[in-house]
Amino acid sequence: MNLQGDLREFSLADLLRIFEHGQRTGRLNIETPVLHGELIWQTGALIHASLGALQGTEAVYPWLIWPEGQFTFVEGPVGEPGGTTTIKASVADILGEGPLRQEAWLRISDLAPGWGPDSRAAWVGESDGTLPLALGGASASELVAAAGGTTVSLAHGLAERLISGLVRLDPTQAGALHRWFQRLTAEVYTGFSAISGFKLIAELDRQLQAAIEGQHWNLAWSGGKITDKIPFARTAEEQLSTYEAFLHELAGFIIPVYGHTLLRSATERTGEPAGALAQSLKQRWLALEIVTAKADDATC
Repeated sequence: MNLQGDLREFSLADLLRIFEHGQRTGRLNIETPVLHGELIWQTGALIHASLGALQGTEAVYPWLIWPEGQFTFVEGPVGEPGGTTTIKASVADILGEGPLRQEAWLRISDLAPGWGPDSRAAWVGESDGTLPLALGGASASELVAAAGGTTVSLAHGLAERLISGLVRLDPTQAGALHRWFQRLTAEVYTGFSAISGFKLIAELDRQLQAAIEGQHWNLAWSGGKITDKIPFARTAEEQLSTYEAFLHELAGFIIPVYGHTLLRSATERTGEPAGALAQSLKQRWLALEIVTAKADDATC
């Protein structure tokens, strides 16, 4: 049985149940302008999934909330059993864990900037026994899996202990990049909103939203807050290019109205980035200001 369709008509949750019930063997490919994913079934069992840099169950969860995408299922042999096995959880377990896991990533990202799926957290001193965190530390995946259904409590507890200095977080390059991008965007938007009328603010929001949708960026924009639409689904290098394109759109709207002073002040307030990728984004941002300034001078 080969099958084609759109996730707007058949969600991944529907497909998981259909292929399990039908004891299917084959490959499911899902395509969007932003993402490409592959899921492999062996006699009704989901045994492997990949989505950008993600593998295993972590590559399944984002599709459970992604609203659209073209999928193709091709039935047939998938190679030696176990050769590509990265998933041992049942469909029921995945469907139950998925919403909790996604909530955890988003919640921890809000409360613990720089957090990523390959980050590690560790006690600075003795454990206080309140987190499922061994003395030797744990990865994000290990922490969230151990938390089970208490993901919100985990996020709050982790954030509180990070602030108090009881827990140390070793952020990833991707986390540091995302954190600096968010801070810069927030500073620019705050400065812009403070001196602009409602009509101009609404126009900026519309233009940024149109750019995100038109360019199929893996971003979500709401009320001055920018974040990855599906966290950690792309490599940090790929997301760096997306951040640069978004900032180009943002600067392109503001500079003709207010010039460069607002952007430079926002850059100073944002502070220095951590990590090579975040530093690269800052250099591209500063270069963007120079290029735009020269373009403005040429038109005068």
